Amino acid sequence: MKDVARLAGVSIATVSAVINDTPIVSPKRGQRVRQAIEALDYHPDAMARGLRTGKTLFAGVVIPDITNPFFSDLVRGAEDAALRQQYSVIVCDTNEDPLQEQRHLTGLLSRRADGLLISCSKHTGSYDIVLRRHLPVVFLEHLPNHISMPLVATGNCAGAAAATQHLIDLGHHRIAILARNPELLAHAERIEGFRRAMQQGGLPVRDEYFRIGGAGETDGYVFGLEMLRLKRPPTAVFSANNKMLAGLLRAMNELDVLCPRQMSVVGFDDHIWLRAYRPPITTVSQQSYNVGHLAMDMLLTRLAEKPLDSDQVTLPCELIVRSSTAPPDL
Repeated sequence: MKDVARLAGVSIATVSAVINDTPIVSPKRGQRVRQAIEALDYHPDAMARGLRTGKTLFAGVVIPDITNPFFSDLVRGAEDAALRQQYSVIVCDTNEDPLQEQRHLTGLLSRRADGLLISCSKHTGSYDIVLRRHLPVVFLEHLPNHISMPLVATGNCAGAAAATQHLIDLGHHRIAILARNPELLAHAERIEGFRRAMQQGGLPVRDEYFRIGGAGETDGYVFGLEMLRLKRPPTAVFSANNKMLAGLLRAMNELDVLCPRQMSVVGFDDHIWLRAYRPPITTVSQQSYNVGHLAMDMLLTRLAEKPLDSDQVTLPCELIVRSSTAPPDL
């Protein structure tokens, strides 16, 4: 800053005022300072500024899987909301590992993050270190151990119920479900939505069609082979996880099971590959971008010490019907 002030012919206080967009500096002096900053390639020390002001102007976003398009869209929404208020974002991918999650949270605390958006992994208590610091936090998709904190989530239960009801309305009675571990609230809600629709339709949830606890494409493939080789395989499958759906489709292709003639398929979350697949896949579309954008808006509102309009927000899903679902070929 001394070098910038010397080159611009102003005081250090004037340089500081320009950097902080304080309107007390004349346009002519401000222009000289900005030209000196550019000529010297000067960048303010964010850490030093944070120590002076008590704010670092960055927020951490902790997510379980950056390869999941839901979370990549969510991060984009969070970043757009943050940039509008001159905040930066540091994204941490936990790979659904509680130990890695704890390391990320500890690192964000040591870097003096002003606040956090967190999507917790299962079996985690690492959020405790954040709450003990009284750091502003907004949770994404689910709350750990049902604590009372701000939350932005998707209408998982209603979305899953709509997907299942769509299959029932087409005339399917033998409907299977593929889902991840129900210890994650989002997946527990999708399973509950499936159960509710089946119950309201007077249809049994058969054990051989109830495939819960998978983690990815390989599990979907294995579950798919097992179901398709049953004496009475299901005529429709609701996959509450798109990685498992990819495995199911691989199993169907391997066994020459035609979609939707022999098996109707519904996914959860709308990815580009679902639209490009043949036939295009019917799915439940989530507002992933809006989840991230709204959550960051809530966090920045908390950082400004303003009251939230609501601290528990659920964004609705939309069922998008494509060519992968049809009446059963009886």
